Amino acid sequence: MQRKHISLQLDILRRAKTDVEKEDAIAELYKGVERSAHLVKQLLELARQEPDAVQAPSKICDLRDIVTDVLEQHRALAKDKNIDIQFTPDENCNIEGDKNALGIMVGNLLNNAILYTETGGKVQVSLSKTPDGATLRIADNGPGIPEEEKTRIFDRFYRIVGTNATGSGLGLSIVKTIAQRHNGTITVDKGLDDTGTAFNIVF
Repeated sequence: MQRKHISLQLDILRRAKTDVEKEDAIAELYKGVERSAHLVKQLLELARQEPDAVQAPSKICDLRDIVTDVLEQHRALAKDKNIDIQFTPDENCNIEGDKNALGIMVGNLLNNAILYTETGGKVQVSLSKTPDGATLRIADNGPGIPEEEKTRIFDRFYRIVGTNATGSGLGLSIVKTIAQRHNGTITVDKGLDDTGTAFNIVF
């Protein structure tokens, strides 16, 4: 699909006659290349998380530091949509694992929360210390996920019916795989204001 989109935009660029038409075609072509690069990145990450893949050595990771870094990376995206992100962490939320993979997991969840939440919406991130590890919760007040689709959202390449947001359809599959590799369990329930979506990962 991405290859067809890029080929189409190249054809439009070749046919463009005015500077405005060329600029529009180049802008769309750039978006297509970005989407393709994102898809390749997600596929590579999914391959790295497969059971038979060589894994990075496990180290003690502070989830609070990881989430803080990811929030900073997504601050501009949230600002563009005027989305208020609140973060309430406990201290010493340490687990054993791969810091890079955990960052990707949190990033995919936060990116989805921002992407599917309307302009001016809210996202809340909480991190709670537990006797056995920690619990991460990312909740938004977006449109939510229909009950009949909650069992499929972690399938590879699956996208929620009726949404206009573009993506690889791999983000949540990667989230679940990384969580499971860190002995975590993931659940989905209602988000903020009794609407939206909340993802809970218990380590």
